[in-house]
Amino acid sequence: MEWLKRDLGHFAASMPIVTFNHIPMISSWTTLIPYDEDPLVATLAKVNGKKQYRHTVSNVLDVLATMRGHRYVLALGSHMHAPEHVSFVSYGVPVRSDVSAAIVGGQDVGPVIIPSGFTVYTVRDENMDAGQFVRLDPPSVKP
Repeated sequence: MEWLKRDLGHFAASMPIVTFNHIPMISSWTTLIPYDEDPLVATLAKVNGKKQYRHTVSNVLDVLATMRGHRYVLALGSHMHAPEHVSFVSYGVPVRSDVSAAIVGGQDVGPVIIPSGFTVYTVRDENMDAGQFVRLDPPSVKP
């Protein structure tokens, strides 16, 4: 976390901070996708001898603690191929964790329809909107 502390030292505490990660900071999709032991896509991975869930940031609590005292407003991630928006409060600061959809065509996971697309965010005067999802595939309808 030392690198993150150094980077944050370059910004005023009032500056909104946005992180970009391949994997999401947090995600509820982990309850919708099945557990997998296949080494290529295994749900768990051993890091320093400890099993960790490999589809979200494993040291999220360390990241949030390091961000303390800064306006950490948005964690953008992907990897799950499904759009998701989670809001929570960390050390008194509202934080959003948004997961971007994949741009590879929509898919169905059981009863859940996952659209293909991307989200456009607008930033004005140090404030970021909730984003506008732009769907790229036609809506799927389950029978």
